[in-house]
Amino acid sequence: MKSTELEDMFRVTNDMLSVVDQNGRFLKLNESWSRVLGYSLEEIYTHPNFFELVHPEDKVITAETFKRILKGDMVKSFENRYKSKEGSYIWFNWDSVILPNGNVFSSARDMSENKERQKELEFLAANLEAANRDKDQFISILAHDLRNPFNTLLGFSQYLVENIGSMSNDEVKEQAHYIHDASEKTLFLLEDILLWSKLKVGKLSICKEMFDLTEICELLIQFLKISAEAKGISVECRQKEESYPVFADKNMIKTIIRNLFSNAVKFTHKGGRIILEVAISEKSTNFIVSDTGDGISESALQDIWDPIKSKGLGLSISKELAELNGASLSAVSTAGAGSSFKLSIPNSQ
Repeated sequence: MKSTELEDMFRVTNDMLSVVDQNGRFLKLNESWSRVLGYSLEEIYTHPNFFELVHPEDKVITAETFKRILKGDMVKSFENRYKSKEGSYIWFNWDSVILPNGNVFSSARDMSENKERQKELEFLAANLEAANRDKDQFISILAHDLRNPFNTLLGFSQYLVENIGSMSNDEVKEQAHYIHDASEKTLFLLEDILLWSKLKVGKLSICKEMFDLTEICELLIQFLKISAEAKGISVECRQKEESYPVFADKNMIKTIIRNLFSNAVKFTHKGGRIILEVAISEKSTNFIVSDTGDGISESALQDIWDPIKSKGLGLSISKELAELNGASLSAVSTAGAGSSFKLSIPNSQ
């Protein structure tokens, strides 16, 4: 390359151009160095060699690459980081070649934006991979939860088909009860799945109205108490007032209470107890479900609202439904000593 051509390139290009000697000392720089790194050219020339500006983690590979150039290799698209005047490091992409006089000519481009995009793409790819893992886990959880009631349905219905001719009315009723209970659980789970899908895409509409929380509780408890008693679990209801009017979406509150009660039944052993309490405070009307089940450790308590980590949709959906109504859902628990869940609905003004 002729000296005049080199001079022209140094004047017109936006790339960072440089000529260094075989010790890495700067001999010639264009103005782009000052524009990109923030130093004046005089400040850059004061450095004994370019290695002083290279990121500590990149010095070894940069030195090895420089040796290759001095041996006659043309290096293209080599990347390393240089320190700017403000102290941050900037990524550059280099093309370098040795000149006939033994000096090294290089051109570099700022790769910071490309690196940021690369980080963003890597972040998105990692999130997508995590989402796919969560999806697979979620499907596995649903399959497991659906399998239990379906196995019950198949088992007891098959027993009826094979033995109904020799069964008494009481035995038929007992089998029918088990089938009905399993059908309810399946229906509730399917309803939760539909609710969850609507929540995820923001298509769940809310319709608030005044209603008596006591009526909802009594209907659900009467409906769900059978499954508790079938496990030998006693259910106690506590309330001081005859009615507890609240302003919320009736169906959403019903779903929350149903999930809290079902959850208590699921994790309470035979001979255990579930206490359902409705109480009013200055700012809210509270529905509390307490049980004598296994309880939850302090480390696991924070994960109960996550459908993947908790391996179930019920609590996750319930918390989101509560928040949609301006209510809150909280839990306190001790491993081995049971749990207590509280739904707090703000009192209407």
